[in-house]
Amino acid sequence: MWTRTKNRVVAGVMILFFLTIVLCTWMKRPDAFSGSERRVLEQFPKLSADRIASGKFMEEFESYSLDQFPMRDTFRSLKAFFTFSVFRQRDNEGIYLVEDYACKLEYPLQEVALDRAAERFTYVYEKYLEDTDSKVYFSIIPDKNFFLAERNGYPAIDYELLINRMKSKTDFMTYIDITDVLSLQDYYRTDTHWRQERIFPVAEKLVSQMGTELTGDYVVKTLEQPFYGVYYGQAALPISPDELCYLTNETLEKCVVYDYQNEKTGIDEGHSFGIGHILVLLTLAVTIIWVVWGVMTKGYYMPEIATQFFVMGVAAGVIGIIFHLNDMKMNDIASSFKDGAKDLIGAALVVAMAQGIMQVLGGSDPTTPTVINTIMYNISQALAGVSGAVAAVLMYLFQSVFNFFVVSGSGQAAITMPIMAPLADLLGVTRQTSVLAFQLGDAFTNLIVPTSGCLIGSLAIARIEWSNWIKFMWKFLGILMIGAVVTILIAVGIGF
Repeated sequence: MWTRTKNRVVAGVMILFFLTIVLCTWMKRPDAFSGSERRVLEQFPKLSADRIASGKFMEEFESYSLDQFPMRDTFRSLKAFFTFSVFRQRDNEGIYLVEDYACKLEYPLQEVALDRAAERFTYVYEKYLEDTDSKVYFSIIPDKNFFLAERNGYPAIDYELLINRMKSKTDFMTYIDITDVLSLQDYYRTDTHWRQERIFPVAEKLVSQMGTELTGDYVVKTLEQPFYGVYYGQAALPISPDELCYLTNETLEKCVVYDYQNEKTGIDEGHSFGIGHILVLLTLAVTIIWVVWGVMTKGYYMPEIATQFFVMGVAAGVIGIIFHLNDMKMNDIASSFKDGAKDLIGAALVVAMAQGIMQVLGGSDPTTPTVINTIMYNISQALAGVSGAVAAVLMYLFQSVFNFFVVSGSGQAAITMPIMAPLADLLGVTRQTSVLAFQLGDAFTNLIVPTSGCLIGSLAIARIEWSNWIKFMWKFLGILMIGAVVTILIAVGIGF
């Protein structure tokens, strides 16, 4: 009786907390721009049946919720303060502070990207300039790390190697070295760029090397309001702002910036948030509560949960039609369901194959002589006499290692839980704790396992090698795993 009451209280508190955060986010008027981060914030995403089924709506809604989270800047500042002042780390999200300058670590040298750039330069030259009398020049502008990183003990790329590598791959261009006319004071303290009013020495060297001279007169103007660069927002610390000066003349004053792609000027203010959008989000919230209630009180499992989400999708589609959200039509519901189901085929096949493995091993009936029951018996014998706490930790470690071979959470659950659940009964560990060991084991190692398609795909997009990623992540993963072990021990201690 106490266990059931405890579970209901825990679930109720979590649901209440979740709904409070969600309601505060929804009721808060969306901000269009973040002054501290100097960027446009995500607005409520475009809503359609196709985007809901494909998952794009929820991806953009997650970004919208993070950008519009109540007291977001306050939490970011607290994190940065603890990172620098309490934990004494030397950087926060790759941003470090030296001599009142904020700078972002750029290491190691991305040689593949450098070679790609040289390849593109060569292509343009051979296609358009090789048979002409054109003289081609290039220069490499160093960032603030050139002046700050190495002398202050931060990882620094080899700029000499960078320059020589580019020169060797683009011998048709003449290199103009501008590093001798640049200094740290030429850059903004809170931004990536150099100061426009200090550009003349560099410009004069460039034009002199190209056999010409500067023409035109410019006026230096200073903005009245302070300038907070991109690093100011990323550092989330109270850094003093810069003074922004710019060069202008009559010609520049008459220039107009126009967005030809969207055929308009100005900032996209996003989509309006109406009653239809609110009803769709309420449908999602009600479905989550319905699922939690069904699982805890009625024993709902995969068929029932799938039906619940199917009903949610149909209801969201009907709301979209009634309120004309993005001109949604009746046929859009069916086509979106088809596209969404197509994306789930891979996961469904993994689960089916996992069930096939279970059948080959004899099924999950603990009363019949099968291969899987033999495995379970031998594991239980090997762990005989082990305390519940040690057994729970070993379950977690097993799930973490097994996640390397079966990355899919549903597939891993289908394979391991028929063993782990009854094994927990034999070792005096509650089944809820064995599920917790599975959830933690399936979660954190996804950050490093090279068999994860999501991880490898993300690293490929970011052009980060897995070997470099593992060097960066292993300490953080170790902290997470220690936290997971502590969580499991607490769960065993309180009889979770």
